[in-house]
Amino acid sequence: MLSNIAKNIIIKALRIRKERGEDPEKVLETYKNLSEDEKTDILEVSDSDNQNYR
Repeated sequence: MLSNIAKNIIIKALRIRKERGEDPEKVLETYKNLSEDEKTDILEVSDSDNQNYR
């Protein structure tokens, strides 16, 4: 299980990398220690956060 702090760090990193033009799904593929459920959860939170910043 991923701690809230670790999850928030990954979400922040994804946001930065997305701003630089990278695909968040492809970035998460490089995180080998995350389960598929954790990756899905992070993408959902990341996507909902991005909608709030528009």
